[in-house]
Amino acid sequence: MWYITQVQTIEAIFEKGVFRPIGEIELKEGERVEVILPVGDAAHKARIIESPVTGLPVIDAGEDAPVLTSEMVKELLIDFP
Repeated sequence: MWYITQVQTIEAIFEKGVFRPIGEIELKEGERVEVILPVGDAAHKARIIESPVTGLPVIDAGEDAPVLTSEMVKELLIDFP
């Protein structure tokens, strides 16, 4: 089952094994978060934007990103339960 969740991008510094946010964040002490780290060249190109069609958050991989086709997705998900 898929859930749509609110996404917020927070800049942080990784020091002594801990992510330290730059600036204020609205989280409760001990609250769990998911950290997604872009790697390689994608680290500077990918970003979360609002879809002009749906108004929902989507990932914009940048102009130099390879094209992902429906057939490629179908092949990747063939064994997905």
